[in-house]
Amino acid sequence: MKVLIAYASKTGSTRKAAEELAKYFKRVDLVDLAKEMPDPSKYTAVVVGSPIHAGKILKPVRTFLENNEKVLAENRTGYFICNMMLDQTPMMLKNNFPSSISRTAVAMDSFGGEMKMENAKGFEKFFIKMFTNVMNRKGSNIVEPVIQTDRIKVFAEQMQEALELAEED
Repeated sequence: MKVLIAYASKTGSTRKAAEELAKYFKRVDLVDLAKEMPDPSKYTAVVVGSPIHAGKILKPVRTFLENNEKVLAENRTGYFICNMMLDQTPMMLKNNFPSSISRTAVAMDSFGGEMKMENAKGFEKFFIKMFTNVMNRKGSNIVEPVIQTDRIKVFAEQMQEALELAEED
């Protein structure tokens, strides 16, 4: 049983989360959607991940989802995002993953995120500073800026359970 973990990353946090998730599977292909578009029909399970940038998943991920909607809707799938405000996760997932694929998903979650100023450039660096200040003043639930490995583990367990059930069929 082979698993595809397809992702796009802007500053490296989503790549890091995808790499951490990949450790839970024996046979896995880790693919950066900004570099290639794999065929999800060749896999027993597919996981797709993206950071949230200006409220949306990255374009390579949107393109992959649009181009493979039918295959994804019929496969064992999981979807994750990297975002700083875990309290916004349900809305972000709902707004970014079409119901045609999300309603059959085995797992959907946020793995948190990192805000590393050294990875940000220009406006992004300014935005991170302003965003953090504003959200902290509002009392929003901005998690410690790290990848949430406990959430990755739970997500992986959900996917593994679905794969075990597939083996029984």
